[in-house]
Amino acid sequence: MEELFRPAVPHSNNKIKVFKKNHIKEKQTNNYPYLTQERVIRGLSIDSLNEMLLKTILPHCNSYYYPNLNQLKITKALTLSNPKAEYFAQLGKLFDQVEKSEDAIFNFEQALLKKPEDPKALYQIYKNLGNAYLKIGDYESAEENYNKAYSIHPYSSVININLGTLAIQKFEWNKVQSHFRDAIRINQIEDKAWVGLAIYHHYINDFDLALANLNRALDINPTNRVALILYLSWSPDTENRHQKLVRITKYLEMNQEDEEVSILLIHKAKSWGYFQLAQLEAFKLMLFHPQNITYESIYFSLREDEI
Repeated sequence: MEELFRPAVPHSNNKIKVFKKNHIKEKQTNNYPYLTQERVIRGLSIDSLNEMLLKTILPHCNSYYYPNLNQLKITKALTLSNPKAEYFAQLGKLFDQVEKSEDAIFNFEQALLKKPEDPKALYQIYKNLGNAYLKIGDYESAEENYNKAYSIHPYSSVININLGTLAIQKFEWNKVQSHFRDAIRINQIEDKAWVGLAIYHHYINDFDLALANLNRALDINPTNRVALILYLSWSPDTENRHQKLVRITKYLEMNQEDEEVSILLIHKAKSWGYFQLAQLEAFKLMLFHPQNITYESIYFSLREDEI
């Protein structure tokens, strides 16, 4: 046990040192030595709620060295080891990522009960709690927590986007316009804000400006799926066909596994006379998903159409 907690010789810098074989990566910011896999596992078998060991191993869950360790379980153990706001907030985010909104809400509220004093931490908790409430359709609670986050950091483009998204759900269109415009004033390259503004302009029947907003969003972030789908849906089918194909192919370059958009590209390319592009995308789908006979049928159907 003493070996686990033997003080380390202080280092002259704070660089990350990587130990090969069975060592883990850790910043030299504490008074403990680098711990091998064997030592960490042995230590946790003796004291499963040892905070220092749990914090040491947490960044390496599901890594090469610890493939069977579950990040959620380790973080939950940290809340039992030392029930402070930071750990409950981390656990809430992990539950939110796996779509367990009720568990996320519980842990975010536990974090608030610890009365964190750091404004940045408090802002994040309120924002994430609002997100969790929004997912379960509790708009009133979502708005309450978003507004608390906003009161801490009103010049955050993110919280303005969240409030704008909530306003869309509640059909409060003046707030939609206000929040998304504020987000863009704060950060002009917030592609989600341009999408929100496009939705507002489409609602008031300003279709040209809505398309311009979507094009701006896609210029900033070609992988914005919502912007791409809305652009293809709202733009007249006979206009800007080449540009649309470029938008789709750019998206697929970075999202090759998106089968729905691949099918969309095949359909558009075929109907607009770009048969080689349609065949190429169908061939890619067939290779990536050999178990799906539908893709094979699509490919050979396109070959027959060409002949």
